[in-house]
Amino acid sequence: MNRLLQDLRIVEISAFVAGPLGGMTLAQMGADVIRIDPIGGGIDFARWPVTGDGASLYWAGLNKAKRSLALALDKPEGREIARALVTAPGPGGGILLTNLPPPRGHDFASLKAARGDATRATGHARRSAPGATWRCRQPAGPVRCHRPGATLRKTLPPFITKTTR
Repeated sequence: MNRLLQDLRIVEISAFVAGPLGGMTLAQMGADVIRIDPIGGGIDFARWPVTGDGASLYWAGLNKAKRSLALALDKPEGREIARALVTAPGPGGGILLTNLPPPRGHDFASLKAARGDATRATGHARRSAPGATWRCRQPAGPVRCHRPGATLRKTLPPFITKTTR
């Protein structure tokens, strides 16, 4: 495994292809990626194709190299634990990777209020146009987001890379 991003801690709240693929790629490059799913599994937990015992090959494949945590994001206590993970002090943290609507208190303004250098990278596929739109909101600082230039089917999600700035 590549250790290029070993100093980054990224919290991922995502589903389907774009978000999990981004988190998996970052984890394979050495980042500490912590995936948060609802208790009982996320909306893509049992997605086809599945094994004979019902385990999703898709879900297992896109979530390798990550740590995992199940939280009740529909409850204030679960949202607070997730927010604390994203905004925990220390270098390399403060990054939320998602392609889902933000749980209450996880929008960019709320994260930035809790941690001034917070970054929220969000990707959404659009039906009105081919490809995907990636937005990255962040203050000036040592972390940068780069937008992919190809269609969703042919691209890797945004890479969050350290710079020397």
